[in-house]
Amino acid sequence: MIDLHLHTNKSDGSDEPFELIKKLIEMNYKVFSITDHDDLEANIEILNELKFQKHTINFITGCEISSVFEGRNLHLLCYGFDPYSEKMISMIEETASRRKQRITAIFEHLLNKHKVHIPEEEKVHILNLKIPGKVHIADAALKMGIKMKRQEFFGNCLDDMESREFKIEAERVIEIVSSAGGVVSFAHPIEVQKEYQIDIAELLNMTKRLKDKGLSAVEVYHSAHNERDVLTYSNIASELGLLVSGGSDYHGKNKDVEIGQLSNYGYVPDDDKITILSLLRNIDVN
Repeated sequence: MIDLHLHTNKSDGSDEPFELIKKLIEMNYKVFSITDHDDLEANIEILNELKFQKHTINFITGCEISSVFEGRNLHLLCYGFDPYSEKMISMIEETASRRKQRITAIFEHLLNKHKVHIPEEEKVHILNLKIPGKVHIADAALKMGIKMKRQEFFGNCLDDMESREFKIEAERVIEIVSSAGGVVSFAHPIEVQKEYQIDIAELLNMTKRLKDKGLSAVEVYHSAHNERDVLTYSNIASELGLLVSGGSDYHGKNKDVEIGQLSNYGYVPDDDKITILSLLRNIDVN
């Protein structure tokens, strides 16, 4: 079994990296990737662990980068790169800095647009986190007594803020990851379709333009994709000659998604459908 989209508490998940590995081994997973947002710490910890411990599971380096492409927000899943690459480290530092600028802007947005005042001590705490995110802001607001669930708060108070100015250009992400020996996959395309209300023809054209910039794969299998989405994105990958990746987008207790939930109608597809592994298997993951 395979899951190439997992988050730990090094970004906005709840599991410690080794706690997550233990779960995966107990569930007989064969291949996994940690794709924390704009961070490589879990990758380094796991690689160091694997140097001294023998496991029956294969690890592929990973990271999820928030980017912008042609004026649209876009998440890119990066795989198989050298986490010690100076260019990768520099990019991660830049994205982390931009993330904190965005968090500050969100505080202002909440106050000015929604009259939600996050206490100063909570702001300081959130900004001092290594990878602060929407989940931390939502939890701070809910702790104040706002009567919403976390996902409701995202939709009602955060998703109406423009954040593209805080994102790195997708072309740069692809270039830097490629220079570090990795490949890049278009993460959960359903989110782009929903956010920008684009049809399949435009998604195909957008993906083709990304391929022209060096994109290698499409995340066909994802917990937010239904059966029709999986077929549609698989056809796009096939038409453009792109590889297929798949992952649950597991965040532990912070998201209602299970390990291995690679669609919203089922779990693990046949291994040979995740074609990105045909390329990544050439990388020494031990």
